[in-house]
Amino acid sequence: MVNFIIGFMMFVGQSFDLCAREVQTIMVKLDGRLGGARRKAMDVELSCKVSDEVDEIMSLWKSTYDIWMEGQAKFHYHNLALVSGCYWNTVLQLYHGFVAHTTDASNEDHTSFEEIFSAIAVFCELALFVIVTSSTGESAQKVRYQLERILDLPDVDDRLVQNVERHILASLLNEKRLTIYHLVKLDRTALLQLFSSTILYLTIVIQFHKNFR
Repeated sequence: MVNFIIGFMMFVGQSFDLCAREVQTIMVKLDGRLGGARRKAMDVELSCKVSDEVDEIMSLWKSTYDIWMEGQAKFHYHNLALVSGCYWNTVLQLYHGFVAHTTDASNEDHTSFEEIFSAIAVFCELALFVIVTSSTGESAQKVRYQLERILDLPDVDDRLVQNVERHILASLLNEKRLTIYHLVKLDRTALLQLFSSTILYLTIVIQFHKNFR
């Protein structure tokens, strides 16, 4: 299930990146036309063509964004279960790894090194999930940033400006923050929070272990 969610996020991220590259291509085309020697106003034909291309790109972007949000709604509980399971599995395995030397090694199925290595592997899987999810959200925002750069070009036709502004406003209104069951925001800052809380709870359980020996 984890691999499926990560694969889904990567596929959506690639679609967003494609939209961003197409918008960047349009911007380069406009910049080249407007950066000529005479720097005259853009003709109506080019304006209509670029406006249609922007409409097609944003239509693809919106469809991809809707699929992404629908997928997130379905994975809402799975995200919570995945993060919670990986998190507590990491804490417990690190705990067993660090306190293994205090018990009879002959009765242990795993060595201290194996427990710690397994915990690191689980945390890396959790980190990959958070990073891929965060990168997908960043890729979705790239399209809006590229559209905003078009507005900074000189001598852009007013109709094209209005169309681009309309798409930017629509993307802002449709933007939603990814969360883990409305508890934790899914971005790169969540990774630091998970790491720090893992160290905190690991310290607490080790202290309890020492006090109740």
